[in-house]
Amino acid sequence: MRVLFKAFLLAGMVCGIAPADLAQDDSLSQSRMNANEASAVASLRAINVACVTYSVTYGIGFPAALRYLQTSGPPSKTAASLIDEALAGGVKNGYAFTYTPGPVQGGIVPTYAVHADPLSPGQSGRRHYFTDQSGVIRWNAAASAASADPPIDRASEYTPRPPGGPPAKGEVDANEAWAVAGLRTINTACVTYAATYGTGYPSALKDLGPSRNANAHAANLIDEKLASGTKDGYVFVYTPRDPIREVVPAYTITADPITVGQTGRRHFFTDQSGVVRENASGTASASDPPSGESGNRRPGTTEAKEAAAQDVSPASPAGHKRIRVSPAVTEAKLVYRVSPVYPPLARQARIAGTVHLRTIIATDGSIASLEVISGPPLLIQSALDAVRQWKYKPTLLSGQPVEVETFIDVTFVLDNNP
Repeated sequence: MRVLFKAFLLAGMVCGIAPADLAQDDSLSQSRMNANEASAVASLRAINVACVTYSVTYGIGFPAALRYLQTSGPPSKTAASLIDEALAGGVKNGYAFTYTPGPVQGGIVPTYAVHADPLSPGQSGRRHYFTDQSGVIRWNAAASAASADPPIDRASEYTPRPPGGPPAKGEVDANEAWAVAGLRTINTACVTYAATYGTGYPSALKDLGPSRNANAHAANLIDEKLASGTKDGYVFVYTPRDPIREVVPAYTITADPITVGQTGRRHFFTDQSGVVRENASGTASASDPPSGESGNRRPGTTEAKEAAAQDVSPASPAGHKRIRVSPAVTEAKLVYRVSPVYPPLARQARIAGTVHLRTIIATDGSIASLEVISGPPLLIQSALDAVRQWKYKPTLLSGQPVEVETFIDVTFVLDNNP
């Protein structure tokens, strides 16, 4: 009798689960998987960019292990400070990342492969991903992906919602994640293009598009939709900047929702620095904060204008006062300078230019932090490595040492020899 009662009670509990609750749980599960898949692709982009930077910086090819890209103290060959700790550990946002270096040739690792597989297929993600030194990300819905699988194209996997209907839960977030992934893709492709063709960055987005025989006008580095400028609810506008003798030394890209609030809320921007920035109210630009730092004050807000009008910034996390000083003044206080090493790949590709940095100088005159504002990607790491070692004479305010916020330009100039 007691057993029968428990059976009836259990049946009543099961019957009490409303279909709407089940549908909601399923929707949340789908949204979570969409977000995890977008994060996996973005992580593969980050690894590709980090591998290129590593190769240029240390001159020994690509890293021998994923952990060599981790952030841990001063950058080195075994801890290059190029990706976050979770990704360097091989597990992030429901996916496991497996990095395999190619055979060493002459002391150099010339190739690599990366697999990204869901920890729980069908729960933490549906698709499996693969990438290598080409920068192309491929996918497979049934098993671990490989170089023979097709490039990613999210649109084929998702059911479009009816025109005019409300956005599905999680769709906007997924579109935004894919917009950022698209910008990362273009940045990686631009670096590869510059190193391959020796004419700087491409003159148009379509120059990176697919082709059977890769060339300077169809380099086969990004998929057709991204090369057309419209993908996953966003419009991408690529603008080459300041061409010099048929060489494009800089570029900008904006990514804006096709329908604000429907296909995306945030606007994004990137350039040759590789930093992706965002703005919630209008087209983003180089003055906006990096994506993911939405809590920071934005240019144009009352708070930002008030802060900009003052000479003294808010106190630093350590409690020290911080003042803004012009680059000319801080230049006069520089007591120890390390010149950057010209990256061999950048020299080979005939890439020159200026890396613009925002820095905080500590009370003892050392470099407390650096933020990349802009600059050719192949030159950025070398500039950072050099400036991190600079030393300044401490700055005093009313007799007390203060932190200094300023800007530093590191210029790379090629000699006349090709």
